Amino acid sequence: MNDRDRDIPVLVWEDWAEALALLSLDLALPLFEVMGLDFDEKQNVQPVLRELVRGHSDTLRTTFPCAGHPGMVEDIHRRILSLRGSEFVNQFETWFEDIFRDPSGAWMSYDSAIVKWSAKFRYKRTDLLDLGSRAESLSALYSDLVRTRTTTIQNEIAIVKTVGLSEWDQFVYDLRHYCNDEETVTLKNDRADDLVLRYPFLRIEGAIERNLFQLFWQQFVTEINDASEELLWRLGEAQSRKDLPRPRSLKRRFVW
Repeated sequence: MNDRDRDIPVLVWEDWAEALALLSLDLALPLFEVMGLDFDEKQNVQPVLRELVRGHSDTLRTTFPCAGHPGMVEDIHRRILSLRGSEFVNQFETWFEDIFRDPSGAWMSYDSAIVKWSAKFRYKRTDLLDLGSRAESLSALYSDLVRTRTTTIQNEIAIVKTVGLSEWDQFVYDLRHYCNDEETVTLKNDRADDLVLRYPFLRIEGAIERNLFQLFWQQFVTEINDASEELLWRLGEAQSRKDLPRPRSLKRRFVW
């Protein structure tokens, strides 16, 4: 096992396996842009991802991959590097960490904080962030984000689902135990041999939500003053189980 794979925690292994499988799907390709993967010639990346899926099918077949499977993450980096270069690899890694995973939960915590503020402001006229004259316009901006996310997820995924599974998608669905039923149990069992059907669009929806929220956030944080930033940080801290970065220090780290 190489140094890169040896140092990767088990949960991150599973996230890499999930990202690799999902992004190889024909169903996922129309959703790349709204997930933040807005680069040229997207279709040229999928053949490489599919080679990787085939080469690491034993890793991807298990419900909960462990760090005993060597080479998968290194192979992903090596193959994408040879296809698109180091700048693309760095962007892809950043997308994986900030959009697909959000391991710190910072984006989700601030998203939840603004949900709470917006609801209070719109329905009870209570401005938890003390935004003054900016409150109305920023609340409207957030409402636009919510509508965009809802319609994007509902419409785009609904369209994708009507297409049906290609031969490749059926292979990946069988490999990863996917099912398009939204009511499917998504929790993993402790035993790797337990068959647990999972809803693949759950992670795709999460990526779409974080991508669109980050685009909103870039404008939102430029509109708040120091006092409002402190209030927002406190509101976010109440939603977080980890130390939360200050709002202005939390930035979208890539642009495709």
